Amino acid sequence: MAKIEQLKAKIAGLSPSDQRALGGLSAFLLVVVIYLVVSASFEFRNQRLEAFNEGRLLVHWVKLNAKPAKVASWSKKKTVQTTGEQSLLTLASDSAKKNALSFKRFQPEGDKALKIWMEDANFNKMLLWLHGLEHTYGIKPEKISVDRQESPGLVDVTMTLSLP
Repeated sequence: MAKIEQLKAKIAGLSPSDQRALGGLSAFLLVVVIYLVVSASFEFRNQRLEAFNEGRLLVHWVKLNAKPAKVASWSKKKTVQTTGEQSLLTLASDSAKKNALSFKRFQPEGDKALKIWMEDANFNKMLLWLHGLEHTYGIKPEKISVDRQESPGLVDVTMTLSLP
């Protein structure tokens, strides 16, 4: 409070022309601040609206093209490396390690299938790993069960992978 009183005393001590100039400058600064706040809020609103519209367009495009894209992905030939002498388990575990994933448990199911359990796996890394397995070696998930964990982005997974 004492500083406000000191400021009022200093302003009262100014000449009338200086007081008018100070008042005009204060009014100008107030108008500039209000203008900046209002324009920034409109700019933010416009950015959010544009992002929302882009998202709606993307969802619409996906809905229109989901079936053709699914058909195209199944019908086109993939470049698949031969597995050579490597087993399904070796390919899956080596590529999982490269993606910072680990198996809690695994169980071979014949020569061409492998059941895998993972706990607290990063969901995004798991999807990238599965994509890489399919496009590099032709290994596909046949059955998959994903359970969300408390921590965001982490899941428990049970899946069966199979060779073509």
